[in-house]
Parts: sequence; C-alpha cells; structure tokens
Amino acid sequence: MATYFDPTLFLRLPLFTSDGKSLQDWLMLFKDQTMHTLARDPLLSISAIINGAITLYVLKFLLSKSQIPGFGYPHWFPAGRIYGGARFFVDSSTMISKGYKASKGKVFKIPRWRSWVYILSGDKLVDDFHHFSDKELSLLDSAKHELQIPYTMGASVHDDPYHLPILRQKLTRNLNYLVTEILDEAVPAFNTIIGQHCPPGTIFHFKGLLSITRIVAQTFNRILVGPDLCRDTAYNAVSIQFASNVMFTSLIINLFPRFLHPLVGRICSKFGSNLPKAISLTRSLVEKRRALMRSRDLTEEEMNTDFLWWFLATATGEQATTESLATRILVVNAATIHTSSMALTQALTNLALHPEWAVRLRMEASSAFSRHGWSRNMLKELHDTDSFIKESMRLNGLGSMGFPRKAMQTLSLSDGTVIPAGSLVSPALGAHSDPEYYPNPDAFDPTRFMEGTCKDKVDTGGMVRTSSHFLPFGHGEHTCV
Repeated sequence: MATYFDPTLFLRLPLFTSDGKSLQDWLMLFKDQTMHTLARDPLLSISAIINGAITLYVLKFLLSKSQIPGFGYPHWFPAGRIYGGARFFVDSSTMISKGYKASKGKVFKIPRWRSWVYILSGDKLVDDFHHFSDKELSLLDSAKHELQIPYTMGASVHDDPYHLPILRQKLTRNLNYLVTEILDEAVPAFNTIIGQHCPPGTIFHFKGLLSITRIVAQTFNRILVGPDLCRDTAYNAVSIQFASNVMFTSLIINLFPRFLHPLVGRICSKFGSNLPKAISLTRSLVEKRRALMRSRDLTEEEMNTDFLWWFLATATGEQATTESLATRILVVNAATIHTSSMALTQALTNLALHPEWAVRLRMEASSAFSRHGWSRNMLKELHDTDSFIKESMRLNGLGSMGFPRKAMQTLSLSDGTVIPAGSLVSPALGAHSDPEYYPNPDAFDPTRFMEGTCKDKVDTGGMVRTSSHFLPFGHGEHTCV
C-alpha cells in the first residue's frame, strides 16, 4: 500500500531546547514579533519591503544565466535598465559600439525605456536578419510604435498601407524615367536655393543642412506630385515640416509610459495642422487629374509620370479621397527627405574637407554629361563620385543601428540564439568601423570602394550595392523599404 510522506513533519519535531519547542513554533513566534514591530513602525515596513526587493533583484541577477549579454547600463543596480534607457537617447552609439566589440559575431541587447533591442552582429547573423519574412520580422509593426504612426501620420497609414506595394512595383518599372525627372529638377532647385546667391568669384555663406533639405524636397517632389507643385514654396515647407515633426513628436511620445501616449500625442503632434495645409495645396491638382481621368482614357505612359498618378490609378474607396492621397504623399516625403538631405550634406562636408577631390569629381561628371546628358547612363559612369559618397555614408552614418523590426513570433537564429516574440531586433552598424572589413576604418578614403581597391568584391558595384557590412540602405529583400 502506498503511503504519503508529509515533508512538514520535520517542522513539527521538537528541537533540543529546554522548552521543547519545534522549529514551526519558533518560526511562528518570529513572524508574530516581526509583524508586531512593523505594524508599530510604518517607515520600517517600507524600508523592509524596499530592501527585500533589492535583495531579490540582486540574487536574481547573480543566479541569472541569460545567453544574451546586455550593455550600456549597470547590471547590479535594480533601476539600471531605466538608466540605460535614458542613456540610449543621448549615447546609443557608445553603448552599441561597446557591445559590438565585446560580442562581435553574436547577439547582444541594449535597454530601452520599456523593452530591449536585440542587436545582431557578424555577417551570418545580419544575413539571418535580412532573410526573415515580414510575417516573422515586421517593419510596419515596429514603425507603428517607433514613429508613433497613429499620432504622427494617422492610424490608416498602418492599418491600410496600400502605398507600399504600389511603390515597390512602380519604382523598378519606371526607374529610367524617374531618374531623368530627378536630374532635370535638381539643377533648377540648386540654382534657385544656392546658385543664384553665389555668382562666380564670390563666397556665399549658407546653412548647409537647411538649404540641402530644401533642394532635396523640391527635387524629390518632382516625382511625387509633378513639376508645378514641386516648385511651390509653401508646399515644400509643409513637406519638410511634416517630416521633422514625425521624428520630433515620436521621440517625445516615446519618453512617456504607453498609457499616456494618447494624451501626449494629442498635445505634441502637428499632424492635425499639417494635413489640412497639404490638402489645400494639393486639392486643385488632384481634382484636375480626376477630371482628366473622367474625360478620356489615359495611356499608361501618361499615368506613369509621378507617384500621385500611381495612387490615383490604384486607390479605391477611402483610399482615393484627397485627404488620404495627401497623407500618403506626406508619408513618402517623411521617409526620404531628411535621410537623403543628411547623407548629401555629409558628403558635401567631406568634399569641403578634401577639396583636392573637387576637380576630379567635376571632370568625371563633365565627361559623363557630354556623352549622355542628364540620364541614368550618365550616373552609371560616375564611379569616383559613387565611391566618394559611399565612403561618406560608411564613415558618417545616420545612426548606430539599422531601423529595428519587431519579432512577430519567437525566432531562432543560425547560431541557436532565441529571440523572444515582441522584441525589437536590429543589425549593428559597427561593421562600418570594423578593421576586419575596412582597414584604417577611421580614415576617410574616397578610393575605398573603387574597383581594384576593395578587399571584398561585394563592396564594389555602386553605392546602392549592399552587403552584410555595408548597411545604410539595409540589405537583402528589405533593402531601403
């Protein structure tokens, strides 16, 4: 017959003491005295709770055997992760650089306010990252929280991102035409904003990033809304302001707990004021094109001149309202204006620091232009310029990590590391300053990416040729978009 052994029997056995009390009796007496003391002294109660919590946290940390190391915060301190989350806003590059050097080829994590970001380093793991599907690693779900899309762009941009497949399909098919349009607009944009103020033989002082941002906005909007509206100063000002507000507002909102996001979003966001301005500036153009579509059947060539035509031809129902169309145009602007402006400003700064390259790049451009004019074929012959800009982007990146993606399910990497579902995941850009890939990485070397000078052949072939250690545009199937 089976018997049940009661382990609490030992508590009831009498101890070898004069009063014959059991261990259970002593424990009960200790509990009663402790509760009586704490009841008489509330401050002592609070102190006991705090010290107990700290003790448990330290014991948990000492006994923890997490396979993914963390960097950028004091591990032993209970509020260390909060400190690390605050530090991330001002010193993320140092935190990630330290993690990259200590855990190269592995996964490490960096604290944020409410979560961890898992950083992947090394060719193999970065390739793993860029080969996961959108259902496994989602950019859209990450952007919803990182950019606070419901408050900065409107919930419909996340809930119905119909513009993304349109862009992916149309851009590739119409690349030659779009490049010609951009080059055709770049010259008058530059002359209007900078050139006319700087006649030959004079020196003109201007705010570099601000002026370049205006040039990029006008030039890029040529392929968004066409030649007339792209030169409208008020329209370009709204586009630039919207792009700036997305970055600033999302940063402010993310400083607060999630339950306060709706309140902070309503206070800080300028989306409600930017959108009506954009609608009023685009309405006449949208109505003119709709009338043209109703009057006759337009050819495919006529409707492939800019993004607005693509959206008009594809959008249905609520998607086709002027409000929705204006919103999508603003969103595309936000994704391109500041990243392109900063990259171009950095390249021009490097050119000013290395003026000996100015003549070489000018001669290359003049030679290519004499043969091909403003065209994609001309760009293909700008090998020195391409290497110069690529080196500038390597050395002066726009961040310390790529834009994170959200793990929609538990992920297993090729080295066996498991990433929990719901985590943010990003490749480290530390490879850009790794001497294994780029000898003397802190030096600006415009010849680094030229044919015959690269250590790794995957780094040749143009600025937009990505690899697992050249990641300004991302890599793999997720490149750029």
